[in-house]
Amino acid sequence: MVEAYDRLLRQGLLISQPGGAVRASSALHSTEPAAAGDAALPEPAVFALDLHPAGTPIGTLDRRAWGGALREVLRTATEAELASLDRAGLLSLREALVEQLSHSRGVVAVPEQVVVTSGVSDALRGLAPLLAQRGGRVAVEDPGFGLHRATLIGSGLDLVPVHADAGGIDVAGLEAHDDLAAVLVTPAHQMPLGVPLTPARRAALVDWSRRTGAWILEDDYDGELRYDRQGVRSLHGVAPDRVIYLGTTSKVLSPAIRVGWAVVPPELVEEVLAWRLPLGGAPSNLVQAGLAAFLRSGGFDRGVARLRRRCASHRAAIAAALTDALPDLEHVGVEAGLQIALRVPDIEPWRLIMAGLERGVQLFATDDGPDALLLIGYGAIEPAAAPRVAAVVAEIVAAGRASTRPH
Repeated sequence: MVEAYDRLLRQGLLISQPGGAVRASSALHSTEPAAAGDAALPEPAVFALDLHPAGTPIGTLDRRAWGGALREVLRTATEAELASLDRAGLLSLREALVEQLSHSRGVVAVPEQVVVTSGVSDALRGLAPLLAQRGGRVAVEDPGFGLHRATLIGSGLDLVPVHADAGGIDVAGLEAHDDLAAVLVTPAHQMPLGVPLTPARRAALVDWSRRTGAWILEDDYDGELRYDRQGVRSLHGVAPDRVIYLGTTSKVLSPAIRVGWAVVPPELVEEVLAWRLPLGGAPSNLVQAGLAAFLRSGGFDRGVARLRRRCASHRAAIAAALTDALPDLEHVGVEAGLQIALRVPDIEPWRLIMAGLERGVQLFATDDGPDALLLIGYGAIEPAAAPRVAAVVAEIVAAGRASTRPH
């Protein structure tokens, strides 16, 4: 245990304070990234068990179908198409994405509004200059996703945390700020609370955007993965004139493909594209053309359906096992996504992360009022392994609780 503490202190993930107290560095929380120069990058680690919700389910990409799409491209694509330098991305992919997003997520757009990116973080970096010119203040959900906060701060923007609860972001909290350029939200499945934005708040958020002129950045990171009912449709479909819609292939296909998209209101397209080359262009044309063929063939839809069935069974198994092992802990959120959130009362999240690291387990925890919210990523957990995983989580929770008691 002492060795684990020493290592985290060296990495800057824990900070020793006068009097012997230890607190978590901002690098360990989801709410703020570490300040530049505050800490060295963590040493690479191999975990005996990885329960981090950012992980992607193993084996989700149908390699045969994906290989077939790439072979079709190599057989049929023209040299001009593969050599295209279009800042927005290949037209064939933008056309295929508009059709796909229209029928699966209710997005309303034409190909000229789509900007192909390497993922949501890349899209946020590309939008940052536009937001900076509008004052540079962006509201974010609290709690929220730390990687995107770090991306926005690293792009020179000022963040305004706004409380999120069982109904999603509290739109009334936005009203206290009259100088916001945008708000970043996860309306289909709030990260990390796991809840959809309520219909009343969806309507209020759109009304707020139209009154103030602030843009809504919609991160639809796992909108297709709802298991107990039809998924919540995108906010973009309600207000395409006010929403910048962000998505990626990383969850439903593979992070190795590294293709994402931003659907931008028409009046912003040229302003966004002006920054594409200075900030890094679109992904490989070969990969873009392959994804276009994959979408046209129905491979994407079949992959989503297969992933939805698989993750539904994984979730049911791990939820039941966690209930057996930790019957006193509340499961937070709806049946969706790739993680289960457990509310651990009266404990600091870093204690749970520490207890996990000491046992070779990577996991994610964040503040939720006086409690910790512990997220268990289950995408790569086979149902048969659920009882063993739940027993490990119970051990981590017990160790975290024990560390809070005076000795």
